[in-house]
Amino acid sequence: LLGSYEKTNYAVCSFGRTGARRSKIERLEMVVYKERSALAIGLTRNTAVPVALVSTKTNFLTVAMIQCFSHDPQTIGIGIKRERYSHDLIAAEGGFVVYLVANDGAELLNAAGAVSGRDGDKFAALGLTAEPAESINSSLIAECHVNLECRLIQQFEVAERTWFVGQVLVVHQSMDWFAERAMLYTGGVYHALGQIVGQRE
Repeated sequence: LLGSYEKTNYAVCSFGRTGARRSKIERLEMVVYKERSALAIGLTRNTAVPVALVSTKTNFLTVAMIQCFSHDPQTIGIGIKRERYSHDLIAAEGGFVVYLVANDGAELLNAAGAVSGRDGDKFAALGLTAEPAESINSSLIAECHVNLECRLIQQFEVAERTWFVGQVLVVHQSMDWFAERAMLYTGGVYHALGQIVGQRE
């Protein structure tokens, strides 16, 4: 589990877990990460997050720090490092588009993260089609199944990233899209969504 990390970086404890019918408690042996280097490993290995493309008018990038902030109004937050080329573009243009990529799109996500818009037209370099958004000064990606147009309403700093919060104004969805085709990201690995194991009550 810990690879080459020293035992001084973690402690072991037991945890209780209730079953689905709350009729049994199982004791689990847990690894507790405390040192800074081990915390990074513990976090990235144990959290699965959405991954998407985010665009401005002339550029786009891969983002794994993305979160729904509210449902009324519908808002989405994206965490962007300040040195990224798209960071200042989002702030200046006042909006961004979030694209959900199907679970066969890992190669596209890697390519978008490896190429910088500072070096030229990223849309052309990756063979994608930029189309004007309807409500903001950004571009849609015609080849992506879901495009969420977001108007920037707030931004704040957390450590090395700026979180841009956008209100979703328009949703473009392809006819063959369904949520199970989305991807998750954890520890450097892309995952397709698995089987449904329960339902919110």
